[in-house]
Amino acid sequence: MALERKTPWSSVFLLGLSLFSSLIFLSGSVLMFVAGLTEFLSGDSVLAQSTLTLSASSLFLGILLWPAVYYSLLSVLDRPAKELPLHRIPTSLLAITWIIISALVLWLGRTPSLSIFLIPFNLLTLVLPIWIFVRLGTRGISAGSPQRRWGTFTVGMTIVPLLIGALEIFAILIILVAVVFWLASNPAVMNQIEALSARLIYTRNPDVIFKILSPYLFNPSVIFIVLGFFSVCIPLIEELLKPLGVWFNARKPVSPEQGLIAFP
Repeated sequence: MALERKTPWSSVFLLGLSLFSSLIFLSGSVLMFVAGLTEFLSGDSVLAQSTLTLSASSLFLGILLWPAVYYSLLSVLDRPAKELPLHRIPTSLLAITWIIISALVLWLGRTPSLSIFLIPFNLLTLVLPIWIFVRLGTRGISAGSPQRRWGTFTVGMTIVPLLIGALEIFAILIILVAVVFWLASNPAVMNQIEALSARLIYTRNPDVIFKILSPYLFNPSVIFIVLGFFSVCIPLIEELLKPLGVWFNARKPVSPEQGLIAFP
């Protein structure tokens, strides 16, 4: 009697996450491309270049999630997955391509009218060095399951930034609530703030505004709170959540080499 195959819920989750996120990135790329094209046709080439750069970046991120879709889909269907041929591209060829593209961007970038057409090449000049350094750093190391690698990458590109942003906003709200309660318990400080607000309302000179606020901005307590938030709280949130994709595979055996690749 054949054993019933258990549903690979981790693969199902990865499939849904990667597919949904890829569609979001690709849809955003199309919308920003239309907006950038409209701005370009209206004569605002500077704003159009920024919008089209965001469009190209969103397109690139959407495409980067396709390997996770491929591996997770075949895992759900219980079919063997072939390794994608990306590893067959020689590192030397990547380096030569980067040098040629960089020289092309520098040469054609002298003509302002061509800068908007160099957006894909500018993106490649940023991506190729990262790919090259990763290839050099992982040479000779067993990377393990491709689904695990791309799954870790997908979680790091989708869930982790959202969680980091949400927790940072939550931390800011906690600080604001604490400040409000502290002000409510100190009427004298509230009176000072009201007087300060009245002075700022009738002031438009930046130098005068800075002179008024400087005693408060350079207050040791304010400096301590700001430095503590940006130097301790924010880094802790980010560094604790960055390896979230690795923690999803905590129950699966991982060699030290595979851990090095998944958690740089």
